[in-house]
Amino acid sequence: MEYYRKTPRSFLIIMLALVTVSLSLSSPVWLLFFQLTLILFFILSFFIQYKITITDEVISYQIQCIGISLYKKKIQFSQITQISFKRFGWSTKGAIIKQKKGFPIQIIHYSPNNILEDLMFFANRNGIMVIKTKDFLILE
Repeated sequence: MEYYRKTPRSFLIIMLALVTVSLSLSSPVWLLFFQLTLILFFILSFFIQYKITITDEVISYQIQCIGISLYKKKIQFSQITQISFKRFGWSTKGAIIKQKKGFPIQIIHYSPNNILEDLMFFANRNGIMVIKTKDFLILE
């Protein structure tokens, strides 16, 4: 099953507005170049999308910007050491996939919302250690 997540747009809009307003102030040329670079970065960040595909034995993780794949990794179930289910924020449930080699993958705010159940099923089917924190169990 495929799951998607987009970047938080409200934060990007606020930062873009602040940098755009600061352009009107008189500033040195090097600062103007830095501000224009920031504006370009925020505009490109607006189009970043994360995609996770969970199959029987593989979790595929991909980061795309305007349809161009920036990062792609396929993780076999044998490369995963554990999946930790945690609470993020006030009422948000999420998970962290820890690998033998590589950075952990944080799974929050993906749609459709049944990604955590699918991850639990994936871990149980492949014998991966699952950790649930107390805070996560309260939300469950």
